[in-house]
Amino acid sequence: MISSRRLILPSCFILCLGFFLGQDIPFEEGIELLNIILTSSSLIFAIIGIWLALVFPDVMNNTYKEINLSNRKREMERAERILQPLIYASMIFLTSFMLRLIIGVLKYKKEHLPFLESIEPFLQSLLFSVILLLSFFLILTLVSTLAPGFELLYKSKNKLNQDLQKNRLLSRRKKNR
Repeated sequence: MISSRRLILPSCFILCLGFFLGQDIPFEEGIELLNIILTSSSLIFAIIGIWLALVFPDVMNNTYKEINLSNRKREMERAERILQPLIYASMIFLTSFMLRLIIGVLKYKKEHLPFLESIEPFLQSLLFSVILLLSFFLILTLVSTLAPGFELLYKSKNKLNQDLQKNRLLSRRKKNR
């Protein structure tokens, strides 16, 4: 995943952009966008589960095996690369879920709390900026979810090419004898 220092500037830009663009977006549309984020984060969570179960079933077991320290460290880094997106998807889901609940309560209490009407544009802007930020992190989470699979594919392809090259060299040597 991208380091947190590199995410500060884009995150601030996204928050500001969302704040300026969001004041005209009604809460109903914000709720729909939150529902999309909830669904998407759930799907990414499922994808990560499938990666763990099918493609990387040995990752967690290898972190506890009695192997040398450098191999164990490499396995821990591999496990972290696979589990980090799971944590991020969970946090995005929980944040979206809590926002959805808060908006539902505020929408219900709007009639009883008249000051909410005066700050409604501010709340709409705030909601949209958070939705944009959650969407940005959701995209980063999806990319970081797929990265270990692409890395595995690249390493497998590289190993296959090396084996094919060895076989060609061996077959040439046999023909020359």
